[in-house]
Amino acid sequence: GVAAWAGTGSFALACSASGELFRTGGRGHLLGDPLSGHALVRGAARAALRAYDGVAAPTSLGDRLVEATGAARLSNLPASLQRLAPAELARFAPQVVAAATDGDTVAQTLIRDEAERLAELIRSAAVRADQSATTCRVGGGVLTGSALVRDALSDALGATESLRLVACDGARAAAQLARWVHDGTMPMAGWVR
Repeated sequence: GVAAWAGTGSFALACSASGELFRTGGRGHLLGDPLSGHALVRGAARAALRAYDGVAAPTSLGDRLVEATGAARLSNLPASLQRLAPAELARFAPQVVAAATDGDTVAQTLIRDEAERLAELIRSAAVRADQSATTCRVGGGVLTGSALVRDALSDALGATESLRLVACDGARAAAQLARWVHDGTMPMAGWVR
């Protein structure tokens, strides 16, 4: 099957019929992780500061991030964000999604662009695994927490794409995996063990 994860970081994974795993993405917050919480906040802060400098379209992202982080003002946002570990920074991703939901076109474009990049990883993993599955299981707080983000990813995969997104509960998926490993019915049961 095919799976995609977008939480603090992101990656795509596909398993071939023989049980071989093909992973794409997951390169960390400095080199990738499209549509991850970290990528969304980093992109939002960049867009907000470009708007503040007068070189990009106005956006509500700056005000939202200043309020969420407790920065005194937008000019202090870089120092506030740069002190944070990737997971701490990623926790502000709901502010980006809220801005997009409220009609902020800069936030909407950011999410759409990040979704395109994650869709590329999903397609690549599926092709490498010779996987023609009709379902792509998705997990991670960014993808399971927002229908808007899932819809953006679904749109990025395209109407003609064979992959349909299905959000999965991490605990349920772990229980299913444990059952397959216990029963020995999963091709990778030995590897997981």
